[in-house]
Amino acid sequence: MNQTTVEDGVFNALHDPWVPVTLPGGRQTIASPYDILVGADGYVGLGAGMSPLERDATTRLLISLTGLALRLGDVEAGEPADIPAAGVKTLADTFSDLFWLRHPSRPFCQEWELAQDDANKAIRSLAFLDPQTPGSSSSQWGTTAGSVESKSAGIAADPARLTRLVVTTWWHTKHSNARDGYGRKFEYGAPGDVAVRTLGAYMTHRDSLVKSLMANVPEHWLESGSLPAYLDQSGGPSDEDLAREPLDLWRTTYARNTPLLHWDDTQDGPVPTGYVLGPSTTRVPMIAPTEGESLKAMHSLDPSRLFVETKKKDGTILAKPVSAPDVRLSSTEGYMRWYLNDLAGSLKVWRDRVRPFLPLDDSDDWMIGAFAEICDTQGNRKWLDYAFVPRRRLEAPAVMDDGRHGPVRLLEVAAELRKALNGPLRLAAEGRGRAEGAPALRAQTERALLAALEEDIALALDTRPSDAFDAAAVAERMRNGAVAVFDVATAPFATPTGLPNVVTARSRYRFATKNALARLFEAESATKTKEGRA
Repeated sequence: MNQTTVEDGVFNALHDPWVPVTLPGGRQTIASPYDILVGADGYVGLGAGMSPLERDATTRLLISLTGLALRLGDVEAGEPADIPAAGVKTLADTFSDLFWLRHPSRPFCQEWELAQDDANKAIRSLAFLDPQTPGSSSSQWGTTAGSVESKSAGIAADPARLTRLVVTTWWHTKHSNARDGYGRKFEYGAPGDVAVRTLGAYMTHRDSLVKSLMANVPEHWLESGSLPAYLDQSGGPSDEDLAREPLDLWRTTYARNTPLLHWDDTQDGPVPTGYVLGPSTTRVPMIAPTEGESLKAMHSLDPSRLFVETKKKDGTILAKPVSAPDVRLSSTEGYMRWYLNDLAGSLKVWRDRVRPFLPLDDSDDWMIGAFAEICDTQGNRKWLDYAFVPRRRLEAPAVMDDGRHGPVRLLEVAAELRKALNGPLRLAAEGRGRAEGAPALRAQTERALLAALEEDIALALDTRPSDAFDAAAVAERMRNGAVAVFDVATAPFATPTGLPNVVTARSRYRFATKNALARLFEAESATKTKEGRA
């Protein structure tokens, strides 16, 4: 649905298409948020072609609009899962004017205070608008490959791409402690910037975008009178109300230090030519003793981020953001980090805290959309990933209903198989000397080992507690695969002079891995053998 441009508005981010979506059968197209809200049951999910930051930011925007439409449609928790058409119409009738990329005082997802400021600002190229690109300093989002002019022109000519970047900069700003180009420090304040290592999670249905959106709307949003902060930058609840309710819609969508697009009016129509940035004068709700602490606390319990809870000695509960792994969560290494660091409980904490509007059933249709971000002290992204992981694989049982070990034990098996590489691998390569690259050999062998285990791990994590499952048998199969990987890795060293070391190393690896399995499955005394017979 395209609305007629009014005044100097150029592109309406509610009614004009800019969101990549997937249709039944896997077809790709772009749609407007309005079209998504009124016809979300006809979309499978968000589409391809977005960066991890863009996907995270777009998802959060759509979830916040869904929550607002549910409340405006007078929907209550527990009612049938559907976005009410009346709520969407009220949203559009009331707020459409706040979605113009170009607006004299209230441009969409840009700093309203900057739009009303007559002071001259340094105009930056649109080529530097993408916050995913690392920067040389905290005052820039970064350098770009290729011609700055051609990239800027490409963005200016593609309003859908420009809108995705603007939305992304609302939800993800730089958050280092360095000073910007105007002498002020960059502060926390963007919804995505809970910490320098964050792990976001979205309950994602395989076949239904509407279910995915509604499964991430906190029930509290239906009871609150707040608007998303990008529609109400100069208002919002009182500081006292915000301090009491960390899940408030305004608080969880609050942003600061966002850019303002600059336009050239000398051509046939307004053309975006760059952006200005800071210093921001947007209100900082004082929910903590200082302004800096308040900014950091604004998103301290963000509903789209995972937290672990620990109990302090005085009985208070401390919520700490889950640190994102620097590997794909859907890999063997990712599963090991998830379970061996006791992060599995964070999903239960999320459900209990957020109480999503749409309860999740126990079907295989649900996945976790996992967004991982690791930043350096300058706010530059060192690692970004967005992986879709079957929900069951992140909630696998530690113990089966029959009392036997569950699939989680196999992650410990994988860790032991990897640990056992240390001494034997060094011994096998001893004849070639340390200069041959022992660290590289170890890293290469580890990668091959984890890849060999991936299928067994994934299948095991799909197991239900009531299923017939023999963890010990799977562990033995994993061990055999690990032994095969070790033999291949040491084969180049089996020269006439190196063969004795290789034979001994292989024997030691077999011995170490068999004893590791015996320990893990509580049968050590019965199965432990002398070295060389394993």
